[in-house]
Amino acid sequence: MQTPYCPASRPTGYGLIELCATLAVVGLLCAVALPSFQYNMARLRADNLRMQLHATLSMARATALTRRKRTHLCPSSDGTTCGTEWADGWLLFEAADKAGKDPHPIVPLMVERRAPSTVRVLHTQHRLRVQFRHDGRNAGRNLSLYICAGDRLHSEIKVSITGRVRSNVLRRSLRCAVP
Repeated sequence: MQTPYCPASRPTGYGLIELCATLAVVGLLCAVALPSFQYNMARLRADNLRMQLHATLSMARATALTRRKRTHLCPSSDGTTCGTEWADGWLLFEAADKAGKDPHPIVPLMVERRAPSTVRVLHTQHRLRVQFRHDGRNAGRNLSLYICAGDRLHSEIKVSITGRVRSNVLRRSLRCAVP
C-alpha cells in the first residue's frame, strides 16, 4: 500500500516578529489609557470621601438631636486628637461639658481613618471643628468643605447654620483652590 503524497505544510503559530508587534501595540494603548485611568481613580476616591464625610456629618447632627448633647466632628489622623487634614480621617465625639469647651474628647462616637491618597479637602474658614448643638443646629457659621481630586476641584460639602448638610459634585473643572 502506498501512502499519499503530503506536501510540507507551513508551520502554524506566532513568530517572534508578530509577538513583538502585538506587545508594542498593547504597550502603546496602555500608555495612552493610563493617565485617564488614574484620573478616574482619583475621582472615585473623591466621590467616596464626599459620601463618607456627608454621611458622618449627618450622623453627627442626628446624634446631637437624639442624645440632646453637643457633638463635635473634627479632622483626625490618629483617631484620638483633632488634626488639620480631613482627607486623613475624622473623629466624632460628644462634648465633655455643657458648654462644649473641653478640648479633650471624653466619649468618642466614631473614628474614621483613611489611607493616604491624592484627594485633599480644603475649607473656607479657619474653624476645623464642626459642632452641632443639642437641637441640631450648627454651633458656628456656615461651613464649606471642598474636595479636590488631583489638582482639580471635584465636589463640595456645605453645612448651613441650621445644621443642614448637603453635598454636590461640581460640573465645572476648576483648579483646586478655595473659591
